[in-house]
Amino acid sequence: PGKPTEVPAGNRAFDIADSIEAGLARESTTDFTTPLRKSGKLWRFRVLRSEDRLQSRLLTEGGEFLLFAQMCVEARRVSFFPYDPAKREERDLF
Repeated sequence: PGKPTEVPAGNRAFDIADSIEAGLARESTTDFTTPLRKSGKLWRFRVLRSEDRLQSRLLTEGGEFLLFAQMCVEARRVSFFPYDPAKREERDLF
């Protein structure tokens, strides 16, 4: 009791494969997520929007990239990406 439990790597791999087989994601965000540090105050984030307001980037208060969102009006869809397509090394992922 009181100690954090570690999830076996096999369970994580199974969850990723299960998501892919179900067609729920083209990529799994499990590899991109990092828990926030514990804090006694609220976290502040910044949202940067494109001029046409169809793309947004979520940044930490210090300017670190967190999330990219792109809206498609015709399809009535908003897509979220855990990588920034503006970065050359991540552009091929988008």
